[in-house]
Amino acid sequence: MLKGRFLKNRLWFFLCGFILCAGSLFSQVRVQASLDSTAMLIGDQVQLHLRVKGASDTTGFQFEKSLIDTSAKVEWLKETAWQPLTESLFQKDLTFTVFDSGYYFFQPALLVIDKNGLRDSFYSNELLLAVNNPDTVRLEGIKPIIEEPVLFSDYLPYFYGFGLTLIIALAVFYFSRRKKKVKKVEVKITPKTPHEIALEKLETLKAAKYWQRGELKMYYSELTFILREYLENRYHFPALESTTDEILRDLKKTDMEGEMLPVARDIFQTADLVKFAKAQPPAEKHQDVMEDTFRLVLATKVREEFSESQDLQK
Repeated sequence: MLKGRFLKNRLWFFLCGFILCAGSLFSQVRVQASLDSTAMLIGDQVQLHLRVKGASDTTGFQFEKSLIDTSAKVEWLKETAWQPLTESLFQKDLTFTVFDSGYYFFQPALLVIDKNGLRDSFYSNELLLAVNNPDTVRLEGIKPIIEEPVLFSDYLPYFYGFGLTLIIALAVFYFSRRKKKVKKVEVKITPKTPHEIALEKLETLKAAKYWQRGELKMYYSELTFILREYLENRYHFPALESTTDEILRDLKKTDMEGEMLPVARDIFQTADLVKFAKAQPPAEKHQDVMEDTFRLVLATKVREEFSESQDLQK
């Protein structure tokens, strides 16, 4: 019986010691709330500061700001993390604003702290905030304009402007009378004839030296294009869009001299063999084709004796 009583007393002392130890762990913790100002205007921003004293670290802090405002009219803008001010002092700043006037009562902030496996709740002090409307600005009556006396100096800018305008007008009139008359010279630009265009392009092709570099297909393609363009402008049939056979057939209907038709046939047929059959004519053939093309253009060009005689008569 004595033994049972002794065990019961030991359990009681152990429980009391545990409670005392737990109380000692949190006995030094204090939560304090403060505002930058107890009064503000609508739309201003104010900070609420929470300070925790007696805590060793912030890893066990649990805080809910929605429990502070019971009006649901406070708009929380931002908040900082818990910042250590000293080894046992921590602070959190919450920025808010209010868009409705009146008095706002902030409930005590609840902070739950876990420490060494034990949890306890702590409350801050209450806060009261007054939100005011901006003062109404009293408008004064409209006062009449105070007129100043008119001085001669007030008219000086107008005199200066009129004088400057008059000088510029006289200068323009004077120089316009002295301006020399420029004779108009009409320049007549005579368009180039088909054979002039063809001869210039043939000279350019000759200077490019395609066939000397082995670019036979390019050489004959450019040469036949120049010749087709010349025949189309000279005899007015669609040589650029026609085949070799069609071009030779249309040339028979023109006034081209009979000896030039075989020259034209030889040029086109040689070009077709190189472009389509990949033939390799002798080197001297390339030069002959170029010279034949020059000869064909010069032999078939439009004679200008009539126009030259007219110019001489004028």
